[in-house]
Amino acid sequence: MAWGNSNSQDLSDVEHEVEEVERHLHSKGVCFGKHTSVVAGVNEGEAWSIVPFESTSGTNQDFGAWIPVLGTGDTPFRAGNVKFDPHRMSIADVDSDASKKVHTIQLCWGLVDAATAYAAGEYSGVMPTPEKDGKADPVEIQIEDIAAGTKLWLRHRVIGDNGASSMEFYIEAHEYPPKG
Repeated sequence: MAWGNSNSQDLSDVEHEVEEVERHLHSKGVCFGKHTSVVAGVNEGEAWSIVPFESTSGTNQDFGAWIPVLGTGDTPFRAGNVKFDPHRMSIADVDSDASKKVHTIQLCWGLVDAATAYAAGEYSGVMPTPEKDGKADPVEIQIEDIAAGTKLWLRHRVIGDNGASSMEFYIEAHEYPPKG
């Protein structure tokens, strides 16, 4: 896009971007924790749950297994919404041997399983440095808008840690109604 050019296509592009940012900033959010009655693939996360998700890193600085975070029945939280974007995670706790060490966290999304979604390039990641007892700011996540009913998985590793370390967390998401 040529920002210095004032032709109508450029102005239309700018207007579209402003509308998208406005929609994102003023959408309603919801926080997900682990579902109290998990149904595999369907109900993994529960809105406003006080039970954190728990991921375990692999050994020798490898990624741990993908864990389900949201199932097909977890979104939309509000009826009528058609998309969501997990935009932030709050790390509630990490093992003491992983405290103040860089964590590589990956999230992937799809309709089948984590391996298929990851192979298709439907993933994103962040590298926070959380502390024991949740002494960390929320972690911003960059993910595109995802169709409601899409599954979400997470895995992590801890750089400089050769043991399997756990991380407890919550996911925050925005949901969006149809454009119109």
